[in-house]
Amino acid sequence: MPLGLPKVAFLMPGDEEMSWVEVYNVLYRSRFLILGTAIDEESGNQLVGLLVFLYMDAPNIDMVLAINSPGGSIVHGLAVFDMMEWVEPDVMTVNVGFAASMASLILAGGEAQKRSALPHSRGEDIRPEDRGDEDRRGEDRRGEDRRPEEEEIWSNGKDSWGEDEYPWSPE
Repeated sequence: MPLGLPKVAFLMPGDEEMSWVEVYNVLYRSRFLILGTAIDEESGNQLVGLLVFLYMDAPNIDMVLAINSPGGSIVHGLAVFDMMEWVEPDVMTVNVGFAASMASLILAGGEAQKRSALPHSRGEDIRPEDRGDEDRRGEDRRGEDRRPEEEEIWSNGKDSWGEDEYPWSPE
């Protein structure tokens, strides 16, 4: 028997009685967002919309973004990354499973000192040209040159690791 989306009792603002609401709506209202699929047009736009809505709803309350994603669309992932930078509340990012490719960039885009990972979670930075090249997966890429576009994204002036330099900086 399929379970469908779980529902929980929740008192909606302005209501006098509790109603049964999908669990994701309760999490969103608690400012807890989840990226649990590959990043595509739908999931990217949904996250961007939620970030904007929550910012407009309460511009001084921080948000949490839990990530368990194999990555996905660069265009829609960068939209999420840029929106996280644009909204005023801090966005804490948490790796709750696997964050690869574009999802790892979004994970690194969380507010400095507000990034974390659960003990058994894993992350992987995979360049698009590495996909399918099993011999290079998992190699230490810190000493290699990055493309100019990639370098611009990773060195956007934001202190991503709470230090003066990035851990892979060749300087």
